[in-house]
Amino acid sequence: MARKTTTLGFSNTEDCKENLGGHGLYKDGVIFGIIVDEELYLKVDETNKKEYESFSSRPFTYDRGKNKKTTMSYWLIPEDILEDRRRLEELVFCS
Repeated sequence: MARKTTTLGFSNTEDCKENLGGHGLYKDGVIFGIIVDEELYLKVDETNKKEYESFSSRPFTYDRGKNKKTTMSYWLIPEDILEDRRRLEELVFCS
């Protein structure tokens, strides 16, 4: 996780807090992303969902018991985008 938070420019615990079995990423007190199982997911809505679909991303899901799965509005950032700082910053800004 340290590599991902460093890549995003986080330097203190106010920006990255444990939650959801992972870590929430915050800017000015507003959550915009999560890191779960070493994977980065950013907040997506109808204004940017098609873009995430175009690079074959998927939303974060978790099990809520027997036969219950919850899908959240955080979508996976592929490794190739993690390596492109400019592109990653654009996605973070839009989240």
